Amino acid sequence: MGMAVAVALLVACGASSRRDVVPGTVADLATARTAWAAADLRDYDLVVGIGCFCPPTPPLHVTVRGGVTVGTAVETPTGSPAGSPVDAGPVSSHVPASVEALFEVIAAREADSDSVKVTYDGRTGVPLRIYVDRMAQATDDEVAYVVSFRPVGGTAVPAPTG
Repeated sequence: MGMAVAVALLVACGASSRRDVVPGTVADLATARTAWAAADLRDYDLVVGIGCFCPPTPPLHVTVRGGVTVGTAVETPTGSPAGSPVDAGPVSSHVPASVEALFEVIAAREADSDSVKVTYDGRTGVPLRIYVDRMAQATDDEVAYVVSFRPVGGTAVPAPTG
């Protein structure tokens, strides 16, 4: 329920142009990649939620160590106790499972979509919100990613609200 609300808010409160910049964030993909490289964070955890006009996809919990994705899990699948992570299986193939994979999604969608709106963390460059409208005049083709990021031993950077 929480992810659906976050995605609904993301869609409803989306920026009005392709390149709006939220205060405290970086302006574009190139700057975000530079900030990410400078941060030199190779051990981190992500929670990536995706919202679209598609079958529900639970948030993906990603573990990255040494710059390599070493684990993916989803929580609260049918038949599992709330909060119990289980192997992500095929879900992980649909959801970006690293910061670099998020950057690749943004680059690909900027090349082939009518509108891409991204909120990046100003310190690390991590994409925290990605909203893609592949065809402005089409219905139900939009995709939104909401990301929470936590470097190992560091402070979590939650997905922005509103």
